[in-house]
Amino acid sequence: MGKKANIAFRSYEIIDAAIAKQCSDLGCKVIAIGGTVNHVHLLTDYPPNLNLFLSI
Repeated sequence: MGKKANIAFRSYEIIDAAIAKQCSDLGCKVIAIGGTVNHVHLLTDYPPNLNLFLSI
């Protein structure tokens, strides 16, 4: 059984931009955004005063 594609290819730019904006609003620096057809990977550098629970 293979993975079902839940994210349309053309949607990646929109998703990446939304993630980058949210990170910027929280004071985080996006290092990398990636993933596969059904989930996203995100690597950020966040300020020490940010509550990680609030960033999810």
